[in-house]
This record gives sequence, C-alpha cells and structure tokens, in this order.
Amino acid sequence: NWTPPVENHPYGFLAVDIPTNKIIEVLSLDFVLRMDTGENKYYPQNNLADDATNASSVWNSGSGWTGYGIKIGILDSDLDVAYLGTEFPSSIDQYDCWGEDSNIENLTSYGGHGTHVAGTVLGRGYYSNSHSGNNGSGSFKGMAYDSDLCFLKIGTEPYANADDRDIQQGLDLAVSTYNCDVVNLSYSTWNAYHDGSTTTEQKVDWVYSQGVPITVSAG
Repeated sequence: NWTPPVENHPYGFLAVDIPTNKIIEVLSLDFVLRMDTGENKYYPQNNLADDATNASSVWNSGSGWTGYGIKIGILDSDLDVAYLGTEFPSSIDQYDCWGEDSNIENLTSYGGHGTHVAGTVLGRGYYSNSHSGNNGSGSFKGMAYDSDLCFLKIGTEPYANADDRDIQQGLDLAVSTYNCDVVNLSYSTWNAYHDGSTTTEQKVDWVYSQGVPITVSAG
C-alpha cells in the first residue's frame, strides 16, 4: 500500500508486512530512510466523549447541569420517532417546516442525520445502559441528556437538504413559538460573501439577540 509524497511529507511511505528475520536486511536498503510500526491500536471514542469534555464531571458535581428544565431546539433533516420514550423524551415539540405539518420523519431516503444529532445532544442512553467494551462502559448519553426536545424538520425529501426559507422559519418557531432555551443547526453552505450579511445569517443573529444561544455546526 503506497502513499505518495504530499505537502509537508516529502518522501511518502510503503506499508508492507516484513518477517522479523528480514528487518535488518530491509533497513539496509539504500532507499529505506525510516521504518515504523503499522500496529498501533485505535479505538472507538463514542462512549468516552463525556469524559473527554468533562461533561460527566459536571453531571456528577451536584450542580444539576444535566439539561433538566432546558428545552433544546434542533433544526435538522428528520427524527426517528420510534425512539420517543426511550432514547428521546416521550413528548416533544415538533414541526416540519418543509411539509408544513407535524410529521418530522423522513420516509423516503437520506434520513438519519437529525436522529444522530439529537442523540448527541440529549440521547438518554436507554439502549446502551449496560454497555461495556473497549471504548468505555455505561450508556451513550447526550451532553444534556435530561433536556426537553423541540425538533424542527428543515430537510426536504428525499435528499434532506434545506433552503433559506425553511431554516428561517424553523429559527423563528424555535424562539417565538416553542420558547427554546438553546438552538442547534448542524447545516451549512458556501455563500458568495463571507461577511454575515445573508438573510439566514441575519436570522441567526436575531436568535442570539433574543437571548438564545445558537450553535451552527461548520458554518
């Protein structure tokens, strides 16, 4: 498996299996500048995220900062409602900005992103409660696992992309109708001007001006 040179790595490298009795012989070759191991072990990190970010320390500090009493508005593609009452609260605020109804599922294709994001934010860890493995033990909880959920579907079907109109409507509903305390929008695009002047960027600023923190992932 040959990896050619790239910027800052002028030589490239070749991944090969070498019998232990041939290592010295291979090192003697003129074109071999360095030898390293290819046997480092890498592990999933999902269940260690709360420790790595010190979230679990906050949960266990007695501060009560688990998200309890906080409503989080998530604008995303769709939500798998089969998890209501287990991984997610049994009762949630919901609206489909694209379909103009309350069906927040994606019944065609390209769905799942919103379920993933919602789980990262406030998953209860119901199905993984007894988990134990090489990436930690215990449940895969979201960062604010005790919070309430307001899910605003902005993804079109079947492709789950979103346009300015639906995003802006979702942001408005999150603040003005559903009274969310925090808003998350894990969507982005590439605009002509990078100065915060687009209508959706103005809407994001408006959300913040109303005293509602908002996270926009990657954009």
